[in-house]
Amino acid sequence: MSALETLLLEKRRELILCWRVFLDLLKGGKTPVPEVYFRAFEEMRKRSQPEASASFELLELIEETLNVLNRMARGALVSSAEIDALRSRMRNLRDTVDAFREELLRDDLTGLWNRRAFELYFNEDVHPRVFRQDFAVVFLDLNGFKKINDTCGHQAGDFLLRRFAEFLLRNLRGKDHAFRIYGDEFVLVLADVTLDQAERFVRSLHDDLGEVQERCALRGGEKVKFRLSFAAGVTNVIAADTPSAVLERADQAMYEAKRRGVVVVRKRI
Repeated sequence: MSALETLLLEKRRELILCWRVFLDLLKGGKTPVPEVYFRAFEEMRKRSQPEASASFELLELIEETLNVLNRMARGALVSSAEIDALRSRMRNLRDTVDAFREELLRDDLTGLWNRRAFELYFNEDVHPRVFRQDFAVVFLDLNGFKKINDTCGHQAGDFLLRRFAEFLLRNLRGKDHAFRIYGDEFVLVLADVTLDQAERFVRSLHDDLGEVQERCALRGGEKVKFRLSFAAGVTNVIAADTPSAVLERADQAMYEAKRRGVVVVRKRI
């Protein structure tokens, strides 16, 4: 399990635990029902999106909890069976949230984490450790991808993206993460590396990728062979960084690499 998956699991457990403790207190009559509870759950109801299946189930759970609070406010009895039913719903919701989490944070085509996952991972895991651990962010852009799409079609382009994602996963260490940001743009977060080490790793990655050859069919049926390659920008992470800031810096370094016709350019802050 990756660091990001572990983080998400911990957040989910915190939510479930807090909700169960709250309902246990209600069940035992050990907590008052101040107005802030109603406001909090009303706000949760407004933020839930009923068009998504997991959010719809969460919305129902919020409504049920609001009903319990309202009845308690009127002095009506709330049975243990009702509280237990709510807790059972929470356990069922856990499985739905797992699937919904994957849908939100995974790239459908390649199976890599997406940009939303990068922002979460950076804010929750990378940034808090920046004073005691070195991180490098690598922005990768495939060379000639538009030509492949135009020549061989989008199916060939999609196949290429999946193959490249598989290549990244095979070559990354367990503590590193790969993300597909958009189109043929990918980001790596490397842990416990200096910029020099990150640059050497990217060059080695590029050399290994040069051994990978693919074939695609032209629209007329003729088979053509091509080699995969990329341009990369590498930057370090500092305490003042936001996800957008570090991505922009690495992106600028990548475009400089393309302009100069080299494999990688690094940009230190």
